[in-house]
Amino acid sequence: MIGGYQGPPPSSLSSLDKPPWQITRSVISSTPLTAAGVNHLIKSIFLPCDVEVILSIPLCTTWPRDKLIWHYNKQVLFAVRSAYHMIICDRSNDGGSPSTRDPKLWRALWKCDVPPHIKLFGWRACVGSLPTSHNMSTRIPDFVMSCSVCVHAEDTPSHAILECPLALDAWHGSGIDEDFWTPRFRTLADCIANASHTLDDDAFGDFLAVMWECWNARNRFIFSTPDRNLATLGKRALDFLALRKRGPASTGFNAPMTMASAMSSLRATVSISSNCSKPNRSLITF
Repeated sequence: MIGGYQGPPPSSLSSLDKPPWQITRSVISSTPLTAAGVNHLIKSIFLPCDVEVILSIPLCTTWPRDKLIWHYNKQVLFAVRSAYHMIICDRSNDGGSPSTRDPKLWRALWKCDVPPHIKLFGWRACVGSLPTSHNMSTRIPDFVMSCSVCVHAEDTPSHAILECPLALDAWHGSGIDEDFWTPRFRTLADCIANASHTLDDDAFGDFLAVMWECWNARNRFIFSTPDRNLATLGKRALDFLALRKRGPASTGFNAPMTMASAMSSLRATVSISSNCSKPNRSLITF
């Protein structure tokens, strides 16, 4: 008895003295192509639990010729390039997250109005190539995977950007809705994909900028001087984007602005506005 089935064993369970494909060809060739013949053929080969599933599959009524297709590109034709991208996505999926296969995510990432280095950071965050301790441990044996900031957790990309206390302070000060960055996502790519589906282009760019600043704050804490006021990090990233967007229009020069130059320009603007009512007469010449 197999799975409660007490009838005669199907032919597929008997000993095979021929290759399976030869048995299948001989059985199909001797079966009339009628509904009753096909049903009898299926019942004679498979178990009753499988027969019910097989017979419930809808059949095509136009009988087109079968053909091979490759559904990883729009042309449905195999190409080495698309196969390469498929393999890379599978390897960088961090356990099989489907977010990296979402075309809307990549369109939103590459067209948002942020500096190229933030786009590159967003791409690396999506494909799982940020140099966190967890990722380093996959290449270096016995590498310590704990977070260098809070020590108590594994330093995955999701932890470094969404869960670490340092990152949480930056997110709280950014003003971005908590639903977009609370640690409820399986991977960091899922978090970014959710934001790309929900936010408009400007808001999605702000989201990536705050995420990028969280990563920079982490690196400064580990390798340089830690930031004193973490609550202002998110707002500083948003001010940087806002100043960058209006900078080329006001100056007529389209050169990209770095964080250092943007913050220096912002401080100079504040200084000029505070001293505008007190002109320096020593600078006036006749």
